[in-house]
Amino acid sequence: MLDVLRSGLVLAAIGGSFALTYQLGYVNLAFGDVIVFGGTLAWWVYRLSGGSLQSISGGSLLAAASAAAVAGAACNLLVHRGVLDPLLQRSMRMPQVLASLGVSLILSSATGLLFGVQQRNLPIPQVVMTLGGSVLRASDIGLLALLLIAFTVLRSGRWLLPYQAAASNRALAGLWGVELGSLSFNVALMSGAVAGLLGCHMILSESVRPGAGIERMLLAFAGVLVGRPSGLRGMLLGSFGVGVGHHALAILIAPWFSMLGVLFAVGVILLVRREA
Repeated sequence: MLDVLRSGLVLAAIGGSFALTYQLGYVNLAFGDVIVFGGTLAWWVYRLSGGSLQSISGGSLLAAASAAAVAGAACNLLVHRGVLDPLLQRSMRMPQVLASLGVSLILSSATGLLFGVQQRNLPIPQVVMTLGGSVLRASDIGLLALLLIAFTVLRSGRWLLPYQAAASNRALAGLWGVELGSLSFNVALMSGAVAGLLGCHMILSESVRPGAGIERMLLAFAGVLVGRPSGLRGMLLGSFGVGVGHHALAILIAPWFSMLGVLFAVGVILLVRREA
């Protein structure tokens, strides 16, 4: 049960972080590969700094998480500034999808060339609680704390009104005096840093490998589309539901078929809920 909920929580974190910029008009399907890049870099930093696999090395883990957050923020910002911003200014959404898929392939290949194509994980003992054969890890609690901090920052007075205005009507928000460039810069930076930390969480709880980012991103994007009419909260819940459904189906049937099953179910939901 905890494993299923963990999968839902991870996908909700991916979908929620993606949705932060999606609501401002960006479609960054390379976001999953930013997560993988951050996680792979975190693995190398942890191992090169002498981190132990027998117990958590606090200093090495802090260095790895910091490197992942900085790399994720920089990488996400480059994608937004270099690729998505020019297309957004021309109100071109479908080209954003195609361009970000191209960036996803480039980033995945670059990660493989720089760090190798092997799966990376840190099997460090960190059990907090067991329930029915499932394990609750310290990294899962850290992920939940990260989400709470990120969305508390976003909903603070300084961020909330400009963000809501831009998410509701970007052009009108610009006329009202919202600095769209600065807002987009800060949100892309924050979501990229969260992506890097998500990668760090994934090497502690499961594994990362080049090419796996787009699979998670497609599932999260499906959840975001389902929950879109209900705003950011709906996108979080939609991504959580897709994550839970995907993991549950992977247990009951073949893992490769579970993704097809989830995407088929999402397609049916989108046909019924056309406003999504």
